[in-house]
Amino acid sequence: MTRIEGHPHDAVSNQYGIRGFPTLMFLNASGDKVGEPGGRSVEAFGGTLNDLKALDAIRARVAKGEKGLTPALLLREMSMGAVSFADASSRRASLEKPKNMKKKAWKELLADIDGQMVNLEVGALLEGAGRDSEKQEALKATFYAMAKEGKVATGDSLYPFWSSAMEYAKGEKDAAVFGAGLKALEEEFGSNPRARPVLDKMKAELEEMAGVSQVEAPEAQTVVLTVSGMT
Repeated sequence: MTRIEGHPHDAVSNQYGIRGFPTLMFLNASGDKVGEPGGRSVEAFGGTLNDLKALDAIRARVAKGEKGLTPALLLREMSMGAVSFADASSRRASLEKPKNMKKKAWKELLADIDGQMVNLEVGALLEGAGRDSEKQEALKATFYAMAKEGKVATGDSLYPFWSSAMEYAKGEKDAAVFGAGLKALEEEFGSNPRARPVLDKMKAELEEMAGVSQVEAPEAQTVVLTVSGMT
């Protein structure tokens, strides 16, 4: 829950790829990460626990040889943080459309999987960079290139992804990417008063980049702000 310099258990944060505090996750009896709660409330923990039970049930059905569940299983594991990027990438490459699934549903399922894949990739890159300033600087260019390709992070990865990509976009004077990032951050955090000064500063930077007197800010949504740097 809290990082203490020199604490004998600091290595745990490296073992599980913890990037901020508090970090909450479910572990099994062997100490393996099996999922992350969708919030910090009792209800969120209970809901995630039920999801884990449902996940175990699907795994049991797959283990018994039931066909057509592999893509749905991968998506559920990815969305719950129960699979690594490397493992998910390998499994994604070998997916095949279940015989009883329509093409439209298959296409939508793959889109959901690929969206989660971006989040896992961003998480893996952040974990690999750690606190190394040179690696963190290199991530700005990487995330900027991903944003240019339309590969953008969501959820917990949204803020670290866009803050890095937008920083690089400023150097490139790329108002399009910077504006896309601002829109995403506005939609996620715009109604939180603690985030407002940061977002207003970004808006002013976009106006300067675009060379206009005013840029229309996207309509904000009501959210709870939990990301590091905007608490």
